[in-house]
Formats: sequence, C-alpha cells, structure tokens
Amino acid sequence: REAARADLDGSTALAYSRVFKPAGMSVDNFLLLNQQANATWREFGRGEAVVVNNSGAALCLVVRGVVEVVRKGPPAFSDNSGVLGPGSFIGALSFLDESEGVERPASGDTSAAGEGLVASEDALLLTWSVSRLKQFLSCDEEIQSRFQGMVAQSLVAGIGQ
Repeated sequence: REAARADLDGSTALAYSRVFKPAGMSVDNFLLLNQQANATWREFGRGEAVVVNNSGAALCLVVRGVVEVVRKGPPAFSDNSGVLGPGSFIGALSFLDESEGVERPASGDTSAAGEGLVASEDALLLTWSVSRLKQFLSCDEEIQSRFQGMVAQSLVAGIGQ
C-alpha cells in the first residue's frame, strides 16, 4: 500500500539523513534522484509479505523497520541474507550487476518458490524501478558514483554481519 502523504516528509528526511547524507549526496540530488527515477514509498505491517523484487526489476531501501528473508529448504546464497534493517538495500546484487538482459538465478526474487521477504516489524521501503534508476544515473556521473557506492557499501556491510 502507498505510504500516507503526511508520513512522506518525515520519511524522506529519515532516508536522507540515514543513508544519502553520510554518502555525501546533496539534498537536491537526493530529491532529483527520487523524482527522475520514479521512487515510491511502500509500507508493510508486521508479518506482511514484502513483495518488492521480481527478477531484479526493483531496488528497495529499508528506511524504517525490519525485513527478514524467509527460506524454505536448504539455504542458498542471496543478496538478501538474514535480517535487513534501516539502511539495507534489497536487490543490491541485481542492481550492481552491469550485464543486463542476462538470465541469472532469482537472487532476491520474492516470487521464487523457496524464498520470500516478510516484515518482522512495521516497515517502510523506498523503491525504485531498476531500469528507470539506471537510465537516470547514466545521465549524471556524480550521482551515479555516490549511489552505486552506497548500494555496494550496504551489501558489504550485510555480508559482514
């Protein structure tokens, strides 16, 4: 469901201060990124299935709350390992993978039979379409460099947990 409009201003400030400002991105560039790449806010209640990433089509930032990977069967490598809290990106490997149009395992694909994402507490996600995001980033090297660095740093931090 779409986040309430009244929550957007506070959530935007929260996302910026937690992730984008520490990475050196200006407020103007952050707002431009979200506008040009058609960012959307999505809220999920505790226990609700989080359907956000089908075959690398979306990149999501956990702004508030906790999202947990739920697996059925044996564990497999995924860019969404374990528990994802504020500042974590969902779909990071797919986003950073430069080889577009190549068939790859459904890493982060919430429609995969053996894996899904569930909000373990109320969660707010900022979501971008990967194709729109990459299209926008290709036009601005500074924003592209900072954004890709943030996503990569989040991924490395998640591996180290």
